[in-house]
Amino acid sequence: MKKALLVDSDAKALKERSMYEQACKRYEEGLDAIKAGIEKKGGTKKRDAVNNRLGKLDQKYGAIRKSYTIEFTYEGKGKKEIAAAMTWKRNDGKTGEVQKFHGKYVLLTSLDESDEVNIWKFYNVIRTVEETFHVLKTDLDIRPVYHKSDGGIKAHLNLAVLAYWLVSVTKHRLKIKGYENVRWDEIMRIASTQVIVTAQMKTTDGDTVRVRQSTEAEDKLSAIYSLLDINPHPLGRVKSVSPKKSPQKNPPPENKVVI
Repeated sequence: MKKALLVDSDAKALKERSMYEQACKRYEEGLDAIKAGIEKKGGTKKRDAVNNRLGKLDQKYGAIRKSYTIEFTYEGKGKKEIAAAMTWKRNDGKTGEVQKFHGKYVLLTSLDESDEVNIWKFYNVIRTVEETFHVLKTDLDIRPVYHKSDGGIKAHLNLAVLAYWLVSVTKHRLKIKGYENVRWDEIMRIASTQVIVTAQMKTTDGDTVRVRQSTEAEDKLSAIYSLLDINPHPLGRVKSVSPKKSPQKNPPPENKVVI
């Protein structure tokens, strides 16, 4: 026996509403393009051609079409019938019905569990597992595997699992500290704002001096460092000196050709 759990997410509703409004904007731009073709000289006016354009637009934004009322005025008959005018308007009542379901979805489970909180926790475990494989396949490049030997393949997989262990621990520590976004791709995007810079110069004696250090961490990255108790300058400042190469004591003789 399956059980259904209705989930109402404010964050998901906000996202879906934004996507819906964006789709409505693009649909209206398509309607304006059809109307402009009817009104301008040399534009698309034949009834079949106009209906074909509208049909392609409806196919692309099928769910949006129900929120609009579109009317055409035609002139002529038969093959010479053309669209003389076009009007459209957005039906607020239909829009409200669509938006009423934004953020709502149903979870089906066969678990013998009556507590809704536990069902939600089990669902989040599944999401975590799915996200784990997603991170392994994308961010950590566990595939494709280019190694041919068994040892190389095993080493590749072991390194990927170890890398994910670091990812998992980092996300867990951020989550228990109340960090809002624990998506690894977002963490990597923020971390990419800090880079390592190497300055190189030569002394009067001919030695090469290199100074290597990281740039200043931005506010979002500094907040992550603080939550993880990590030094915002993990590399510190590293200075190295390469002495000038001394000439060889016994240089090899030059090859001479005698004619």
